[in-house]
Amino acid sequence: MDQLTELTATIDEYLESKSKDSREKVKKLVKQPAYIKLWIFDPDYKKTVSLLQALLADEDPFLADFVLSHFCSGFTDLLKWYKKNGSSTISTNHVVTYLQLFNNLIDTNFHSIKEDLEGPVMSMLYLLNDALVRPDILLVLAHLKQVDKRISDYCEFERTAEYYVDSFLNDVGLQELNSFLYECVSHLIVIFPETVSKYASNESFLRLLTTDISRLTTLNAAELENSSLLLKILYMLSNLCIDESTRNLIHSHYSQLLSKLLTVSFSKNERAQLILTLTALVIVKTWHMPSMGDKSTQLTMTYDIFIAGVITDASTEILDLSLEGLTYLSIKVEAKRMIRNDDDLLITILQLLKEKKNLNLAYGILSILENVTSTKTPDESISKVLEDTEKDDPTEILNFIFHILAHQDLMSSLLALFKDEASTSLVHNSIINLIHNIVIFKETRSIVFEQKGLDILFSHLISTKDNQAQLESQMVCIESVSKILLTSNPEVVVEKYDLIPVAFLVQLVQAYDHQKYQTRYKTIFAMHLESQVANQAVFEVIISLTNLASVPNMDLKKTISNAVLPSLPNFLISEISSIRQSMLELLSNLSDCPDCLQYVFNWSKPDTKKNYDTLLDLLYHLSTGPSQSAILSFFANASVYDLVADVLVENKDFIHYLSKVLDKQRSEEPIVERTLFILINCGQISTSKLREALPKTFNDVLNEVLRNIRSTELRKMCLEVARLSKGEN
Repeated sequence: MDQLTELTATIDEYLESKSKDSREKVKKLVKQPAYIKLWIFDPDYKKTVSLLQALLADEDPFLADFVLSHFCSGFTDLLKWYKKNGSSTISTNHVVTYLQLFNNLIDTNFHSIKEDLEGPVMSMLYLLNDALVRPDILLVLAHLKQVDKRISDYCEFERTAEYYVDSFLNDVGLQELNSFLYECVSHLIVIFPETVSKYASNESFLRLLTTDISRLTTLNAAELENSSLLLKILYMLSNLCIDESTRNLIHSHYSQLLSKLLTVSFSKNERAQLILTLTALVIVKTWHMPSMGDKSTQLTMTYDIFIAGVITDASTEILDLSLEGLTYLSIKVEAKRMIRNDDDLLITILQLLKEKKNLNLAYGILSILENVTSTKTPDESISKVLEDTEKDDPTEILNFIFHILAHQDLMSSLLALFKDEASTSLVHNSIINLIHNIVIFKETRSIVFEQKGLDILFSHLISTKDNQAQLESQMVCIESVSKILLTSNPEVVVEKYDLIPVAFLVQLVQAYDHQKYQTRYKTIFAMHLESQVANQAVFEVIISLTNLASVPNMDLKKTISNAVLPSLPNFLISEISSIRQSMLELLSNLSDCPDCLQYVFNWSKPDTKKNYDTLLDLLYHLSTGPSQSAILSFFANASVYDLVADVLVENKDFIHYLSKVLDKQRSEEPIVERTLFILINCGQISTSKLREALPKTFNDVLNEVLRNIRSTELRKMCLEVARLSKGEN
């Protein structure tokens, strides 16, 4: 029996019997490097991996240590053999399967392999130029970095992945494997930005790269076009732009070469187009430097290159790179205008969005649309970096939004894309940001409502509920919902969405209350939102809730009351008049709901009496205006309840104030109506108490009101108040 057969048979026997003797036999065999190596090299890799996983999951906690004692060594030999001989003797699937197993071991058995990681990790790094295994290698490296960080957060531990990557890059650089080095830097910068940026900034690497670039400058157009080294350098420079300091370095060292490449008379083929697109992309990524020369000319040149990559029948890679370039360009106002006025481009990208062929492309398109519809003025520091002092025109933006909403069926494309199961959170968030840009304008909100924009927003809010990583996008989403509801028919909204809008709108009110007044809530959104809720945003949300509260739906009113009115004590004394007034108007619309009245008239709770006193204090100090009208409306609606009317008629100052209102504002019919309504309800509870509370001049005041008003209904109310104030039956 050969060694491999012996090992497999022994493991099969143990897994079937689980006997102590067979387990000891397994331990004895797996501790021998030769057996493990044979096992890992076995062409029947699916079976060996399955057996290995069964042993690692065994009830004996020490068995895994025995199994893995020489695993890293054997796995390293496998990777080296594959590097040397390719897939001629070991299949790519064989290597990928073991890479995936190794990735799992980083989580489940890190303690057993941590001392032996150097061999497999370094061997993986030397396989980065193999496109078939590279994705799995990068996954392993990213995972290893995560585990490194997790461990080093609570104990002293040298970060394995960072160390090996740095060591690997230095080794490759010393071997002058330049082309391979540039490819590795290009891939590793995404996972290890700090380590790779530091390496790419050292003198030896720059000297190596500068020498290669100097050679490239001596080539003619045909030679450049066929240079694989040029493409690898361009890919690398583009990826290195992740780091700001490296962007500065690229500009200072290589901007002349990049600018020169744009003027080369290449052939009209896809490879030449790829070189130009990559060159233009690196230029716009480093465009923040002040000495780039004539940027207006370069903007036109790079724009034309990117447009060609989008509207012509180019490869998916060129299309992807071109969209990325347009995303960078679309931060600048001049480029925004070019994009908004380019019908060919818009037709193409909106069609691509509708087709949903590639989510990476969709994200690029959404990013461009997000930039060109934004009304935000960049921070002063960003404007300086971009050398972009020009201001965008809101009218141009609005006209563009009308164009894409009316003629390109944008919302239905966004809805379909949002519902696509393959869509990522990046795509979802970009859709949310785009809708927010659109509904900034009042004129567009009804169109977005008609085109089911709220369906997208509510889908996002429901799917990300209690997801702490998505709180910022939820805030943007809620702000958009409130803007749409400001101009929508509340009855239609409630009929279509029931209580869903309320469930999310109230969260912004609670978050504001927590941030400003430290009120504690049970929701994750209220307690953990980091971005500051703006005064305008909470004002718009309260107005939206006020509109919804106008619908005769008691369940709706109860939900709003119990979610928002705990904030009443703080909002009534807010120094922001718009917030204070909007809360009073909401209170007025909720005043026919018993749950609402508890927050003002249930004095068994300490804050409730305070709310009542604050309302009266505000009323007494407000001579006129919407806030006074809202408070009177609240008391008028509430006074239909006997318990409330009894409280009010006992308050002589309040009744006296109502007489003053009738005297000073007798021509304001809405105010007169509310005041008379309160007096009637109070008088129906107790004519004697009403008569006692009214001033002696009240009859004269009432006569003046009668002389000033023409409404038959109000005149009847005046006469009723007169009767009650005299105690007549």
